[in-house]
Amino acid sequence: MVHFFTTPYLMAKNSLSKMNPSWETTGELLGDSWFKTLVRVVIPNSFSTIIEMFSYLFINSMVTISAIIFLVGTATAVMTTKIKELQHYAKFKEIFVLSILIFLTNLFVRLICDYINKKLLDKNKTSNKKISNRVLKNKNKKKNKGEKFEMGKILKLITAGTMALTLSIGMLGCGAKSSDKVVIYTNADEEAIEIMQNTLNEKGYEDKYVLQSFGTSELGGKLIAEGDKIEADIVTMSSYFIESAQEKNNMFTDLTFDTKPLSESTKYSAPILGNTGSLFVNPIVLEEKNLSMPESIKDLTKPEYKDLVSIPNINDSSTAWLLVQAIISEYGEEEGAKITKDLVANAGPHIESSGSGPIKKVRAGEVAVGFGLRHQAVADSAEGKPIESIDPTEGNFTLTESIAVVNKKDEKKRKLAMEIAEVIVKDSREELIKYYPVALYEGETVSEKNKPKYSKQFEEKLSVDLLEQHQQFFNNAK
Repeated sequence: MVHFFTTPYLMAKNSLSKMNPSWETTGELLGDSWFKTLVRVVIPNSFSTIIEMFSYLFINSMVTISAIIFLVGTATAVMTTKIKELQHYAKFKEIFVLSILIFLTNLFVRLICDYINKKLLDKNKTSNKKISNRVLKNKNKKKNKGEKFEMGKILKLITAGTMALTLSIGMLGCGAKSSDKVVIYTNADEEAIEIMQNTLNEKGYEDKYVLQSFGTSELGGKLIAEGDKIEADIVTMSSYFIESAQEKNNMFTDLTFDTKPLSESTKYSAPILGNTGSLFVNPIVLEEKNLSMPESIKDLTKPEYKDLVSIPNINDSSTAWLLVQAIISEYGEEEGAKITKDLVANAGPHIESSGSGPIKKVRAGEVAVGFGLRHQAVADSAEGKPIESIDPTEGNFTLTESIAVVNKKDEKKRKLAMEIAEVIVKDSREELIKYYPVALYEGETVSEKNKPKYSKQFEEKLSVDLLEQHQQFFNNAK
């Protein structure tokens, strides 16, 4: 709100400071109320500023993600937040198209505002000229009447449009709250979302839920900030974020169905998939650049890898946390800081906001080596793409994503949410483990090619606080 308030406030203050302060006194002497003076005198004389304020607010609401991310829900997702979501999937073509649409919309609104301001300026010039030439009184009255009519018409149109927009947003919000469908918030990849939706549809829940996807940082922010007031009934999210949100807000209810995870789990959440980190290379580019096959993350800090390495940014992608965990675990913070600094320098312009960004650059031959999710590299290799997975000697670290049910007051809806969560956990795993080959439950197995060579676990419990520490560690290396 501070972002939206400051500039329009200064614009309004500047416009009002230029007006004659005696207008209000004159209005009082004539028996006009403050509101009447505002409508008859102040608004017409500051209409140009009002148009500029509208233009500023409209354009900023279209492009400022931080100002609207917490307003996003299943019924109120806007184009800017969709772009942020697509960054999570590294869908740059779609991002480009949506960005052009936003630009053209803003340009159109800006041109309309400039046109209205120009018309108002021309009218003022014409009016002043006629007054200076002492036009006949009756003509002046007629002219003033016409101006007031046109000004009033414009004001009514703006007011009506604002009211319509406000009512529309209000109805959207009411529609979302009154829906009987279970709302699912997720940060999962497209493949996982598709599997979960297909499973739910096959089990007869097709019209009983609505799913909204977010990036990890956006959904994490909503969980921490909103607690059990969040729109979602079910959340699938990085396990450490769910645990941190529960510790802060006590927002999840205990699961009513049994699970048998391989690792210790909480009563209120169950893992649904796991992501393991690794290096991957494009052997064709390695040969072209006469580079040796790297065996560790530290190898990528060598001078010959300058601008030929791609890594994700920990500020935007949890995949990068797997990289930082490996460096700190193996080398400690002091030596690890130097390695990270050299690695960031070698990556240069190839530090990606999406976890799948590096592998896309390695596929395209833009860089020789990248760090990302192991299963993506293994799948590419199986499909004959020029990608080879390499398990770094620092270790293959894993992050799990879990599902949890929000403790809402609506018992009927909470019961349905629990049923849907059980279906996702028990019936989606058969397909999920094919895309994310990490065994999470008793009886699950993965093929040898999908087993990482140096599987490790970070010694400290993963949490949002630890993530923030490691983000600062990474940022200090820039």
